[in-house]
Amino acid sequence: MDITLKAVLVLALMIIIPELAQAATTDIIITEIGAYQASGHEWVEIFNRGSVVADITGWVFWEDETNHRLTLKRGADMTLAPGEYAVITQDDVNFLADYPSVTAKIFDSSWGSLNESGEEIGLKDSAGVFGERFTYIAAASFSLERKDANFVDYSAANWIQHPSGNTVGRENYWHPAPASGSGATGETPTNGATNDISVPILPWRNVSGEVLINELVADPADGEVEFVELYNRFGETITLDGWWLEEGSETKTPLQGILSPAGFFVIQAPRGNLNNPGDIVILHDPQGTVIDRLAYGNWDDGNRADNAERPDDPLSLARRADGQDADNDWYDFALTKIITRGSQNIIANAESQSNSQTLRTPNSPRPELGTKAELRTVIINELYPNPPGSDSAEEFIELKNTGGAAVDLTGWLLGDDRRDGGPIFFYALLFQKEGMALATPHHPLHHRLAHPRQNPLHRSILHRLRLSSCPPCTRFVPFNPL
Repeated sequence: MDITLKAVLVLALMIIIPELAQAATTDIIITEIGAYQASGHEWVEIFNRGSVVADITGWVFWEDETNHRLTLKRGADMTLAPGEYAVITQDDVNFLADYPSVTAKIFDSSWGSLNESGEEIGLKDSAGVFGERFTYIAAASFSLERKDANFVDYSAANWIQHPSGNTVGRENYWHPAPASGSGATGETPTNGATNDISVPILPWRNVSGEVLINELVADPADGEVEFVELYNRFGETITLDGWWLEEGSETKTPLQGILSPAGFFVIQAPRGNLNNPGDIVILHDPQGTVIDRLAYGNWDDGNRADNAERPDDPLSLARRADGQDADNDWYDFALTKIITRGSQNIIANAESQSNSQTLRTPNSPRPELGTKAELRTVIINELYPNPPGSDSAEEFIELKNTGGAAVDLTGWLLGDDRRDGGPIFFYALLFQKEGMALATPHHPLHHRLAHPRQNPLHRSILHRLRLSSCPPCTRFVPFNPL
């Protein structure tokens, strides 16, 4: 090939692929897009992921195949320090009115409208060379956030819609979790001294069944407000940023903060109204997963039978024990006249509006205050499913009455999961106050203790259990029918 032909080919390549020219820096990147905002209020967040100061004088925001100039509106100069955020606004006046607390540098620009379904955008340096250019994915409800600034990945694997709003001008809600290893890590080495370990906060993890609605007041006393209390029975600290609470009218209350292990988090005056006759409260994580729900009163969620009682003034609705969950609101919650917002629940029943101790049948009205609590005082307290030696002789289930009065178990049953035998019936048994007892029918038993024609009273994960003998049997008191 002669020299003339080589020169022609080189020139042709330069004409065909001019964007191979190196940008002044590729460390200035787009990290969040506010296309969901109304026209005139849109914005794009940029970030310096590099290790040196970057001067973006003469840079443009590229959209709809058009260069949009950047004009500094807040900040000392056109530079971005390492790790610094800035915001390119469609209209700086509107943006500052919308976000008065944002402290990042503001660059004003102008464009028609960002497409919520996605479009091609980019950043060009002062020489007109793209530092970044990509087509973003759809985000119609909230901002679109880049999870990892170091990944050149513009798919849904690295770009995720914020769960409830945006984080403009600061670190994104979606960001890489700290690197994990075999041991815990601290920020400062403590060679020769006591270790200082910080508890890691989980930005997101499916903790369904571990973060629970623990107490609520729907009909507050004069001068007080409605509230919903959460409890964390998970073994790690959880950030609630991006979570939300939703009531029956679908009004959402966004949450923000952290919830420590065995800790409480109180949402005071949640948006909407907790209806006194009945309502449902649903807790969602950032992915929209239902973590917990509580239905009370006359709310129809398809199964009113397991609704908790309505907590009229001056009562709250609280779990019998913090974090105790049988997945049945009727049994898990009790009415209490001691409101323990942000602290351990205390169940202190007000006087019943009825002195009747008649237990509920399928067609009977709901029990008055106190009756339900009485039903739930008897719990499965201990089990021994695999003893050494003979299972038939040594297996047992222990029941406990946690209440303040004797409970007649006549007609109650404990059934097994086998299909070749009937339920086990307990007759002539009384549990004394704070008493425990063991029983002896020689049949495999199921994992639930129930009142006749009632739903399970308390659930445990048991299988093929037998009731053992009970020395001393003085714990059993003969029942004398009236």
